[in-house]
Amino acid sequence: MAELIDSSNALSARDIAGTVVLIKTDFSLTRTGEWRVNPETLWAVADYFLAHGARVLVGDSPLDACLGDCGAGARHRLSRQMGDLGVEWVSFEESGTTAYTAERRVLFIANPAISADLVIGIAAYRNDRLCQPYGAMANLVGLLPGFQKAGCLLNEPGPFSFPNLAVDMLAAVGPALSILTVPARDGNHSSGEMIGVSSDTVALDASFAQAVSRGYKEPSPLVQLAADAGLGIGWPEAITVRQAADFPHDLEFIPEEADSRITRWPTAAVSLLSPFTWPRPQMRIANCRPDCVECTGKCPTSAFELVESDRSVRFHPDRCVYCWRCREVCPSHAIGIERPSLLDCMLA
Repeated sequence: MAELIDSSNALSARDIAGTVVLIKTDFSLTRTGEWRVNPETLWAVADYFLAHGARVLVGDSPLDACLGDCGAGARHRLSRQMGDLGVEWVSFEESGTTAYTAERRVLFIANPAISADLVIGIAAYRNDRLCQPYGAMANLVGLLPGFQKAGCLLNEPGPFSFPNLAVDMLAAVGPALSILTVPARDGNHSSGEMIGVSSDTVALDASFAQAVSRGYKEPSPLVQLAADAGLGIGWPEAITVRQAADFPHDLEFIPEEADSRITRWPTAAVSLLSPFTWPRPQMRIANCRPDCVECTGKCPTSAFELVESDRSVRFHPDRCVYCWRCREVCPSHAIGIERPSLLDCMLA
C-alpha cells in the first residue's frame, strides 16, 4: 500500500508530517455480513500516515447505522482495534456540521472533513440498481450525518439524483487522495483484491467503471457530471491510476439488489410522499427537564434550540437530518419517534 500511495505522486512526506488526516472509509456491510472495505486495507492506509507523523482520524456515516444494530457491533469492535493502533474513530453525528451551499441544496457536512488538513477516501467499488455505480466519489456522501443522503435522493427523484449529490460532495470536499478496491475472482475462486490509487477521484472511478463493464468506453453518468463540472478527468486514458495488479480479463461483477420494498414504488411517488413518511423526532414536553439541554449541545445541525426566556427547548424540523443523536443523549426520554403510518404501508 505504501508503494501504491507513493507512486501516485499526490503527497510528499513533508506534506504529511504534523497534519490531521481524515480517512473516510466505507463502514457498511454487505448482505452477507462482510465489510465492503477490507479492514486490512484500512489499517495499511492508516499506518502509512501514522508512520509519516500525522494524526489520523477515521469515520463514516453509513445509513444502516441509523437503522438499529445492522453491523453497529462489528463497527464498534473495529473502532476499538483502530484505537489500539493509535487511530482515532470520529462520529460524524457527534462532531457537528458546517453548512455548504451547493447549486441545488444546502448540505450539512461533518466538521472533521472541513477541518482536516487532508481527506483520504477509501471505498469499495459496487454497482447497485438504485444508485449505480458506487465508487470513490459516491463514498464522499457518507460525510453527511444522519439521513441527509437518503433525504436528498427522495427529494430529487430520477436517475441523476445520486450522481448529482456525489458531485456536490466532491466539489465541497475534494479528497487529496482516493483509494478504490474491488474483489477479484479467478474463475469461481477469490484471487484477492484489486486496489487503485489516484489524486484524481473522477479518473479513478472512470478507470474502475471501464474495467468492470468489460471495456465499455462511455463514462458513467456520475463520472460524466463530475468531468463536465471540471472536478477531474473523465477519461481514464488521460491519467495514470496506480494499481497493485492489472484487472483480470474474466472479472465478475454482479450488481447488488436494492431493497424492493422501496424500488417497487415510482421515484416520483416516493419523493412526493417523503415528507409524510420520514420518522421524525417528537418532543414529549412533560418529560423535558429545563435544566438539561443535552439535545441542544449534541445536535449536529442545531435543530434543537434553547429558548433563553423560559429555558425551554424548541425543535426546528426543517434543520433535522434524522441522525437521532438527540434521542440517544436525552436522559429523561423526552424525545420519541413519530413514525407515520404511511411508512408502514410502503414497507409492508
